[in-house]
Amino acid sequence: RKRIQVIGFACTGALSAALFILLKYEAHETSRTAVFLLYCLTFFFYNFGPNATTFCLPAETFDKDVRSFFNGISAALGKAGALVGAAFFKLILDTYSLATVMLCSAGVSLLAVILTLVFVRDMRAEFNRSERSIGAEATRFDPPHTELELRGFASRLSEHRPASDRGEPPSADSESNSEPQAMVFV
Repeated sequence: RKRIQVIGFACTGALSAALFILLKYEAHETSRTAVFLLYCLTFFFYNFGPNATTFCLPAETFDKDVRSFFNGISAALGKAGALVGAAFFKLILDTYSLATVMLCSAGVSLLAVILTLVFVRDMRAEFNRSERSIGAEATRFDPPHTELELRGFASRLSEHRPASDRGEPPSADSESNSEPQAMVFV
């Protein structure tokens, strides 16, 4: 998932940089189709990489003890980033141009690639490494009990059931004993 996020941010950054160049230096009508296609690809890579992995990575990255807390922090910071981006989009668009917005998007994507490479652990690689160190014995399925052991366990349980549950007539001892007996269902 780390690789998918890095690829998604890198492609988004490269496509945003290409859009910047196209919008800045190719302002004639023939480039409209190219701008549209590049923007569609950018949207695809936003959804392919960062949008898909931001839900999975926090759950895999953080330890069990703090996972829910830091998953919430990650989600909150993501929402705050979206708010800041939406707030500055109109300001940058009105002050500069759409090409500058694409340049800012490329810069943020490059920063996201760097942050992902530095701070996100690849849990799949760690899992594969630990699986190899355990060896092939751990991957073989061994049932915990054989069928004969389970039958013996069931017969021992039936010995402790009350006589009336086993289909036997009650003994004289059972009527004098006023203690309730535990019911075991098998």
